Amino acid sequence: MNVGAATDSTGRLVRFGFPGLSDIIGQLSDGRFLAIEVKMPGKKPTDHQQNFLTRVEKYNGVAYTVHSVDELDKFIKSEIKS
Repeated sequence: MNVGAATDSTGRLVRFGFPGLSDIIGQLSDGRFLAIEVKMPGKKPTDHQQNFLTRVEKYNGVAYTVHSVDELDKFIKSEIKS
């Protein structure tokens, strides 16, 4: 996902997403919402990002922060059951 804004061909400002929206979102085969925040090694989610992840978990979704493709692969294989 990309959060931000751009001007369209008519000059109108168009916003994408909202502050805190995770980088990867989806729906699991059992219907649960999936939100994965991708951060550089050593970095943590911003307050907006953490609030979004917490809200996803509160409503029984799956929320996680990863710092590498390997970490994402490990998370998917160990935590997400199809």
